[in-house]
Amino acid sequence: MDRMISLSTVNHPDIDRFSATRRFEATGREFMEQTLLLARQQRPLAAWGYYAFPYCFNMNGGANGRSENCSPEVQRENNRIMWLFDGSDIIFPSVYLRQKLSPSEREQLIRGRVREANRVAQRTIGSKPRRKVLTYLRYVYTDTIQYLTESDWINALAAMKSTGSDGIILWGSSFDLNTRYFSLPENGSIDKVSNPITYHHSATLRFGE
Repeated sequence: MDRMISLSTVNHPDIDRFSATRRFEATGREFMEQTLLLARQQRPLAAWGYYAFPYCFNMNGGANGRSENCSPEVQRENNRIMWLFDGSDIIFPSVYLRQKLSPSEREQLIRGRVREANRVAQRTIGSKPRRKVLTYLRYVYTDTIQYLTESDWINALAAMKSTGSDGIILWGSSFDLNTRYFSLPENGSIDKVSNPITYHHSATLRFGE
């Protein structure tokens, strides 16, 4: 963002940084709104939204430290882009986990981000009932690319449900599987870990109820 704003001031030397910022934000908003509009025209029966929004930055060791909840500053920023959530059919927060966090910290990360997604979902215009929240979860830890443990699977699903997620979207890529760790038969695969969890805990962890 800073680079684009600086580029605007180079191309338009007479413009101040405040005006360049406003121009950048207006252009970005138009692009994102028009993208949703085009998507609906092309796939009118689908439900659309933007991945990872709203942001939270909790439990990241940065300015928000080890706080479970999103900071007031981040919440204000999310309030400023309510137009994005008003234009979305579904809210898609991301709760990818890191192995360097403790198990309880991983649960805190999930609860804080899903809670913020529900907060903005409740504020959306013309949303009765509120827009659904579908939470992205990666099946590996993002810092080690090792498969989530069974306990983290169960705790993650429970944390999502307790804070109001309507469902889960599992995400991954071929890169996640392209390691020796995933070639070992004793490591526990999707068939051996996530599928049994989904089966055995479907009654107690059923979303949307």
